[in-house]
Amino acid sequence: MREVDFSEATLARRWHEIKPHLREDLIPWTRNLLKHLLETCVEEELEVYLRAARHKRTVDRHDYRNGAYARDLTTELGLLLALRVFRGRTAGFQPPVFPPLPAATARRHPVPAGGLHPRGEQRRWGRSPPSSWRRPSARAPSPD
Repeated sequence: MREVDFSEATLARRWHEIKPHLREDLIPWTRNLLKHLLETCVEEELEVYLRAARHKRTVDRHDYRNGAYARDLTTELGLLLALRVFRGRTAGFQPPVFPPLPAATARRHPVPAGGLHPRGEQRRWGRSPPSSWRRPSARAPSPD
């Protein structure tokens, strides 16, 4: 039978050989586990908010389920792709784990009252709206 050397130098050398491979194997597994944990927590928080479990009817129900949306989250383990964030029918439920997303359209293209941009075009279609939609100009009518 062969003796195994358990000296500190041998253990340290073997640990440095194994450590990179162990990290490569454990990070994706840990990332998937974290994703599952976050999705489960958000679903349970929604049940507490709704005051009803999935597919259950109660008198105390506060709101109704309205599906889920996908959201990416950056963590120390890397990017968690397509986390399912469940939502209620009204906009009252906001999971505390995720801060609300900024409204992308409001950030890029502020829309003044009336729904038209300052140049008189509507960005949603990418072209100018019909002339009947434009506001009357503030100029005085020309004398004819």
